Amino acid sequence: MKLNNRQSSLIQLLTKSNDFITVKELADELNVSVRTIHNDINTIVTNESSIRIIKKSGVGVKLEQKKIVEVSSDQFNDSKERAIEIYKRLLFEEENITIQSLSDEFYVSVSSIVNDLSFIKNEFICIGSSDLVSDHRGTRLEGNENQIQRSMLYFNEKMTKWCQIEGKLTSVAKCLEPYYGPMVVAACLEVVSDLENYNLYSVAHHYQISIFSALIVTCYRLAKNKHPNIIQSAFIIDEIMAMRNYLIAKDLLEMLSNKLNFNYLESDIYVLSMYLQAYRLEFHPSRGYVDENLLEIAKRMIRNMSNLSNVSLNDDRELLQNLVVHLYHMIYRRRNSIEINNPLLDQIKKEFRVMYDLTFIVFDAEKSKMNVDISEHEVGFVMLHFQTALDKKMHSKRLLVVCPYGLVSSEFIVNRIRRILPPLDIIESTSITNIERFDIENIDMIVSTIPLPNIKKSVVVISQLATEKDLQNVLNRYRENFINAQDTDLLTLSTSSEYMESNLIFFDQEAVSQEEVINRVADVLIQKDYVLPQYRESLFEREKNGGTEIIAGAALPHGSFELVKRTSLPIWINKTPIKWGSTYASVIIFFSIAKSDLPKAKKILEELFKLLRKKENIKIIMSKSTKQALLDLLGVS
Repeated sequence: MKLNNRQSSLIQLLTKSNDFITVKELADELNVSVRTIHNDINTIVTNESSIRIIKKSGVGVKLEQKKIVEVSSDQFNDSKERAIEIYKRLLFEEENITIQSLSDEFYVSVSSIVNDLSFIKNEFICIGSSDLVSDHRGTRLEGNENQIQRSMLYFNEKMTKWCQIEGKLTSVAKCLEPYYGPMVVAACLEVVSDLENYNLYSVAHHYQISIFSALIVTCYRLAKNKHPNIIQSAFIIDEIMAMRNYLIAKDLLEMLSNKLNFNYLESDIYVLSMYLQAYRLEFHPSRGYVDENLLEIAKRMIRNMSNLSNVSLNDDRELLQNLVVHLYHMIYRRRNSIEINNPLLDQIKKEFRVMYDLTFIVFDAEKSKMNVDISEHEVGFVMLHFQTALDKKMHSKRLLVVCPYGLVSSEFIVNRIRRILPPLDIIESTSITNIERFDIENIDMIVSTIPLPNIKKSVVVISQLATEKDLQNVLNRYRENFINAQDTDLLTLSTSSEYMESNLIFFDQEAVSQEEVINRVADVLIQKDYVLPQYRESLFEREKNGGTEIIAGAALPHGSFELVKRTSLPIWINKTPIKWGSTYASVIIFFSIAKSDLPKAKKILEELFKLLRKKENIKIIMSKSTKQALLDLLGVS
């Protein structure tokens, strides 16, 4: 059995370690679970007789005989070199070749060329790569741009191993230069070697070669004006989190395009950001670089987010570094009117609406000190840094919905399940034919409309209608599996109702515009001395920088918490829907929270989103004929 790429990387890590290393450290380095590392170790020991791995309980594992599995130099013979030359023509020159013409050219038998093609198929064709096709027209590689680039990445990996390169970037460059050309290789080598000097980004040495490989493939194809489609991973959350590296990818492509004179598209930035996420590019600003004012702003933002989310992030050095670097470049962009779009902004708002709004609140408190306007795209990027930090602390659950009848049915079930589970949990869907795409090991629970006897995970089988009984079964299993989950009854307003007042419920109104609603509510809050006069302007500023609408027919506007004296949640019920941002709203709840109540902000937002994101709830609210009936519904005394 041939070892996969991850298992080969695991051997390399063990080889470089002179002492025992914990399985957790190996899992973190390779970005997989501890269980995956244990399985890989068993596979390596079973299939590689030359390798012995010592396991010591409570200490870790150690490679007793340091020998990396690779092709020895004496195997790099004439026939192998010929096969590589043939593959070069197929992959890099995109030729359509014939066996007879190659036989004539290389002065070897037809059977030798057939063996070469067999070698190519066995060594270079992998899952997700281009396919080797032979027919009456000849032999060629067939695949889309994503598959071609995957083939090149796999080729680089093979060649690096065969050349017996031990971690030296210059040696890798020399090995790959004949295939990508000196200009592309030299430019990428310079960028990767000086990565920290360019934009204060650094990468673990183990992944430096992988980033170099991804860059030369990207640049080589862009020089040919070839652009990939956006890569779709199993979980959309993985794609969203890769957006943390979107701006870095854009910087790298901008530098390389100036050196190599090619044009790039948004899809190129996106795909490169996925590679950088996989290869764990990190921020490490130098001590001399950090502006003290910017450092204090970042620290305050983290303190405020810690209060808002009720999760302490103050000791997270990585988060602090990420924010300092991002803010530095963000301020430069904003002051120079350089607009950067976040291609997954709508998806970010959908999956992380609570965190997105909390980040907007944190940003709003600091924008005057940074002397810049903020955009919803920048907020989306910064939110990812906070979300990553929270995930490390909170461990959001991942649930997969399996439905054989297509996207419409599965989305219906996903939306039904979302309303009963914590907002920070990740819920996605797939069909029975695509379930192989998912790393089941990283999924906490599966909900399926058909039995899945071969899946060794917690599976809840429900009907296609996802009835209330089905949802209760899902909730019961969730409680059984994740007993540390906090309040699972998230449909009640246990915290929010405390801040709802009868004289701040504007019932049965007939406003004609968003501006009218904001002005009238602001007038009352200012008159009651709940907010400072500038609060009105901050409400309009928030709407200008990104709408607060909720697609079900509601809105959740909010202004700067620094201008709020007393927390309140005014509610506006309009008889007819009015235009609010990109949609129409009938139920508008103002999220007006004072600094002293920030620790409750996340809980309040979660409750309000649970209430407002369902059309059924909006209909129930609108059906109340009296103000008292609405008060009773919301539990307001």
